[in-house]
Amino acid sequence: MITFYVFLLGNACCRHFFFERKSSVYTYSKTLILTIILALIAVSAIAAPPQTINIRGQLLDADGHGLPGARDYSVQFYDAASGGNALGAAISGVAEVSIEGLFNIEVIPPPQALLAPQAWYEVAISSSPVPGPLGAGDVFPDRVKMQSVPFALESSNAAHVEVSAIGAGTILDTEFGFLSGLTANIQDQLDAKANAADVYTKTEVDDNLNDALGPVYDEISNRVSKAGDTMTGPLEMASAPAPGTVTDKLYNVGGALQWNGNPAYRFPWTVVTADTQMDANNGYIANAASLLTLTLPISASINIGDTVRVSGVGIGGWKIAQNAAQSILAGALPIPGSVGPWTPHESLRTWKALASSSDGAKLVACDQIGYIYTSTDTGVTWTPRVESMGGWEGIASSDDGAKLVACDMFSIYTSADSGATWTDRFAPMESWTAIASSSDGAKLAACAYNGSIYTSADSGATWTPHATSQYWQDVASSSDGVKLVACSGVPSGGSIFTSTDSGATWASHGSSQYWISVASSSDGTKLVACVYNGQIYTSTDSGLTWIARDTARSWNSVASSADGTRLVACVNYGGIYVSTDSGVTWAANPNTFSPDGLWTDVASSADGTKLVACSAWGYGGRIYTYDSKNTTTTLGTTGYISGGQNTAIELQYIGNDIFMPLSYVGSLGAN
Repeated sequence: MITFYVFLLGNACCRHFFFERKSSVYTYSKTLILTIILALIAVSAIAAPPQTINIRGQLLDADGHGLPGARDYSVQFYDAASGGNALGAAISGVAEVSIEGLFNIEVIPPPQALLAPQAWYEVAISSSPVPGPLGAGDVFPDRVKMQSVPFALESSNAAHVEVSAIGAGTILDTEFGFLSGLTANIQDQLDAKANAADVYTKTEVDDNLNDALGPVYDEISNRVSKAGDTMTGPLEMASAPAPGTVTDKLYNVGGALQWNGNPAYRFPWTVVTADTQMDANNGYIANAASLLTLTLPISASINIGDTVRVSGVGIGGWKIAQNAAQSILAGALPIPGSVGPWTPHESLRTWKALASSSDGAKLVACDQIGYIYTSTDTGVTWTPRVESMGGWEGIASSDDGAKLVACDMFSIYTSADSGATWTDRFAPMESWTAIASSSDGAKLAACAYNGSIYTSADSGATWTPHATSQYWQDVASSSDGVKLVACSGVPSGGSIFTSTDSGATWASHGSSQYWISVASSSDGTKLVACVYNGQIYTSTDSGLTWIARDTARSWNSVASSADGTRLVACVNYGGIYVSTDSGVTWAANPNTFSPDGLWTDVASSADGTKLVACSAWGYGGRIYTYDSKNTTTTLGTTGYISGGQNTAIELQYIGNDIFMPLSYVGSLGAN
C-alpha cells in the first residue's frame, strides 16, 4: 500500500501570514510509503517571488526501509480532479533518493496551471525495489488540488490599480485611524530607516512606528527577519505543551521537532545496551550480550494510538516488561498455547484420545472406559454418544467434523453425522492403538499393537492389512491420505515408518527408540514425532531425515497445524508445550502444570490457534481448550513479551492499560 500526505505551506508576501492545509490520505496497491510536502518560500514585497515549488518526501518499503537511488519521476498538471485537460506538458526527470528514502523534486508550474481557474497535479515516482522506468502502477490514483499560495505567483504582475481609491497615493490618518501615531506615508517612514533592506531589531524602530504597533511589539526582544532569510542556530522554546493539547503547531522538544505533540519527521530509534524505561512513539534497538528489560511507558503518560517498537540485535535478546495493571494482547502473536489459561470442560473421566475439525469448532473425545463425546461449540458443551465395551484407544475426524472414526481394543467404528450415530465395521480382531483420517474422511489408517497397519479407501467399510507386525503406537495422515507416518515403540526400542502410496508399502527411518506419537502437516512434508522419556524429533522431507529437538521428557502426544509450523505436545505428569517455528524451539505454558497434568492426547485446529488437550489423572481428568486469539499476557508486572536476536515487535496503546501488537518478526515468548 502507498500512503502519502500533502501539506501546503507558505507565507503571503509582506504580511507574514501563515497558512497550513492538510490533504486527505491516498492509498495505492504498492507496498511503500510516500510523504510529499509542497512549500512556497515567501519573499518581501520588493523581491520577485520564486517560480519553483518543491515536492519533498520519503520513499519506504513495507519494512520501513528506504528505497534509494536515482528514480524517474513525472508531474502533470490538469484542470480537473479526474479526466479533464492537461495543463502544459508533463514535467519529468530523475530524483536522487537518499539511503533513508528522502528526496526533493523542484518543478516550475506551467503558465497554463497558474492561469486556470483551478488546477490539480498528478505525481508518479519509480517505486520498484531496483530503480527502473516509470510504469502505470507508479501513478498515484488521486490528484492533488493546488491551493491559493501557488496561485499567488501570479501576483507578481498587478492586473489593475484604482489610484483614486487610495487618495492619490497618500494614506491619511482617517484611513488608518486604528494605528495611532501614523501621520505620514507608511512607505516613507520605512524608507527613512537605517538598514531598511536588511534586518530590523527593536532598538532600530523609531518611536512613531513603535507607538503604532503598540505593546505587542514592545515585547519583541529577538531579531525579526524578512521572508527569505536563512535561520541560523537552534530553534528554542521554554517548554513544550503536553501531547494532544495543541493542533497544527510545530515545536522543538528536546532537539526533535514535533507536530501536534508527535515526532514530525520520522520514527526515532535509540540503541540501548542496558535496561531501559521506554517513552511513547520511540523505537529501541536492544544490543547486548545479556537479556535487556525494556519497560512500557506508564499508561497515564501516553495517549491512545501511541506506539513503541523494539528490535533485537544483540545475542542476549529483549523482554518488554509491564507496569501495574498493564497487559498485552498476545492472540495475534506466534505463541499460541504458551501464555494464558487453558479452560477445563466436561466431567472428571479417564480421557484417552481426541480429535478436532479444521476450524476447531467440532471436537470429539473418548473416555477410555466409557462413551465417545462430541462438541459443536469448541468444547464448551459435550454430548455422550456410543459406548465401548473394550476401551477406546484412538479417534480421528475429517476436516469438517462430519466423518469420525474410532477404535477400541476389538473393533473400529465410523460415523457420518458428526457422531450422532455409529456403525461397527467389524474390523479384524486386533489390539487397535491409533487411527488416522484423510481430510475428507474417505481414506483411513489404523494400527494395532503387535499387529499390522490397516488401510481403508471407503470410509471404513473394508480394510486391507499392510506392513510388518510391530508394536504400533500411533499413525498420522496427509490431507489426501497418500502420505502416512506411523511409529512403533516399546522400552527396548522401535522405529518410524513412512508410506507414500496410501499405506501399500512402508520404509523405516529414525533411530531405535520408544516412539509414542506422530503428527503430519496437510501435505505430509513436515512431520513431528516424540519419544517417551526422550526428545521430540522433526522432519521437513516427509520423514527421510530427522532432527532432535528440545530435551528428554515423558512426551505422550503431539499434534500439528496444517502447514506444520505450529505444534503442540503434552508431557505425561508434566505440562503442555508449543512451538511456532516447526519444532525448532518449544515453550511450556505455565498454567498446564497442575494436578490434572496426566496429559494423554492433544489436537489442533488447522491454523494452530485453537488447541484441545485431555487428561486422565487416575479416574478424574478433564478436557481443556485454548484459543490463542483471545489471550493476553499476565496482568501487571509479572506479565511480559520477549524475543531473541533478530526478532522485533511494535505495540500500540489502545487504552485501559492494554497494548496491542501491530507487527512482529520472528518467534516470540510471553507470560
